[in-house]
Amino acid sequence: MRLNMDCVRDILLCVEENTGLRQTCYFVDDSLNDVASFLGNKQRPQEYQTTLGKTYDNDTLIYHVNYCVEANLISRLEHAGSCVICISDLTPAGHELIGNIRKPENWEKLKNAGARAGAFGLNVVKSAAEGFGASLVMSYLHL
Repeated sequence: MRLNMDCVRDILLCVEENTGLRQTCYFVDDSLNDVASFLGNKQRPQEYQTTLGKTYDNDTLIYHVNYCVEANLISRLEHAGSCVICISDLTPAGHELIGNIRKPENWEKLKNAGARAGAFGLNVVKSAAEGFGASLVMSYLHL
């Protein structure tokens, strides 16, 4: 599957909004949920997942949630069930990245630059977002 950085960003924003010190969020893999339903263990996606599901299909969303876990952007709690991915919070790296790409206008500028350069993988986005964020702060401070 092709990496969709918009989906990664949307997941990070969702996790940030829906987790807290004692609050987790979870994503339900609908394709596995059909099997769980047969066994009487069907899980219902939360409203935030339903909202994301209007933009991304189930496979894309679950793939990118797992990608965020593997890329150390979000922390997954150990096995919550065969069709549920339980998330405790953003990692420090996830907080750092979303802090730099939170504003939609900054994200669009970064995406456009990446598209023109032909490079838009996670490491490029992280490095560019860090430099972009730092330059914005420096210009705000008139330095």
